[in-house]
Amino acid sequence: MSAAPEMAPSGDDQARGYRAQTLLSFVRLKWFIHLRWIMLACCVGALAIDAVLSRPARRPLQLFVVIVGLTAINIVWVLCTSGLRKRVREGETDRIDGVRGASILANAQIAVDLFALTLLLRYSGGVENPMAMFYLFHVAIAALLLTAREVFVHAFWAILLYTLMAFGELAEFLTPHYPFLPALPDLRLHQQPGFVFCAIFITSTSIFGMLYFMLRIVARVASHERNLAQAICALRESKAAISALQQRKAMFMRTAAHQLKTPLAAIQTQVSLLREGLVPAGEVRTLYDRIVARCREGIGQVTDLLVYARMQDLDADRHAAARTDAVAVLQAVCDRYAPIARQKGVTLKRSAGPAQAGLVRVDAADLADCLANLLDNAIKYTPGGGDVTVSHCVDGGAAVIEVFDSGMGMTEATRAHLFEPYRRGSEAILADIPGSGLGMSIVQAVVEQAKGRVNVESAPGRGTRVRVAFPLVADTPSSAATWAEKGTLGA
Repeated sequence: MSAAPEMAPSGDDQARGYRAQTLLSFVRLKWFIHLRWIMLACCVGALAIDAVLSRPARRPLQLFVVIVGLTAINIVWVLCTSGLRKRVREGETDRIDGVRGASILANAQIAVDLFALTLLLRYSGGVENPMAMFYLFHVAIAALLLTAREVFVHAFWAILLYTLMAFGELAEFLTPHYPFLPALPDLRLHQQPGFVFCAIFITSTSIFGMLYFMLRIVARVASHERNLAQAICALRESKAAISALQQRKAMFMRTAAHQLKTPLAAIQTQVSLLREGLVPAGEVRTLYDRIVARCREGIGQVTDLLVYARMQDLDADRHAAARTDAVAVLQAVCDRYAPIARQKGVTLKRSAGPAQAGLVRVDAADLADCLANLLDNAIKYTPGGGDVTVSHCVDGGAAVIEVFDSGMGMTEATRAHLFEPYRRGSEAILADIPGSGLGMSIVQAVVEQAKGRVNVESAPGRGTRVRVAFPLVADTPSSAATWAEKGTLGA
């Protein structure tokens, strides 16, 4: 029984799978069949030696009938096992059905073997025959291959058969009695209650003792198998994590080189023009401004790359212990971007909200990066004369922050890929607006790691509205005001 390929198997599944695979292997190799042939050969050899040493031979005909019958049954098991192997090999039955068939076949063989062993004992000395120890072999094999319930059934079956045989001879229901060694004097131990009870007690305790120790051993093996399976799963997860980390680092290096190549190449070209004196005197100032803009663009791309790389490498659990004042961080970010908005001619509005929105479970630096990218995008994609409105409230146990701009907006196709790293919308590319394509990827990384949520609404020419929500540290009364009641968010 194997787990589905896409799922890591549990410890119990591994233990059951180990037993099932072992059982199937034993049946495939005809292990039971070979063992039975060996036992039959030993019986025939023992009878041959007995015939030589004890003349004339006085073994009952029934004993030979049992041996011949066991030989015939073994041939039947050979055919059944071959048929099962053929169906599994040719794909006529799946692995689970193959294991189920092997289990049924193994149980049937053990049950029949115990009955045949009892018949052999009956016609070769009965309770006086010390070969009753062979019951233990079957119990040991069953404990290794079958479930505990099946093993207990076989153990009780063996004890029942031996007890019925012993009491049958004691009560003379089973007659006549056949001595174990006909050449020796018959002590008629099968008629002595004390001996019979001792034989039954010793055989029963031996079977249960063997069963106890074998099950303990199997349990220890299963425990080691579970631990080994868990260790293998952990190693696989570690290997996958290391591989993913290496891929992220490789992608970071490739992307960083690609993103920085464009502004650096432009700066190199413009500086070369200045050095060669190919720029008219009236355009030198303009070219310097372009160089500064390209430098600023390169610095912005490097900053975004470093922030995104930090988000990918840090442990998301860092947010669980964070206690951040969302309103204070929001105000600080707004203060930082207010001069940038004024310089571009964009009105940055700060909507009134609760003075205290509570503490949120998000790292302060990550929250600042998230909000900074939202404001940067809103100002960047809003033309001069436009508005950017920032609001906050408490809703459903979360602090909600909204950034709404009256800029160019975006199409449905662009919004579908908004959070993919290094992807930029066609609107921004056509408008020749610089950017790294990582801003919204950073926003999504922060929100997801903090177990928050983000929602984006946008349409071409109608602006963009982005809401981010972060879980509060403690219960905070929900704001009675709704977004519509604030009056500044629907324009």
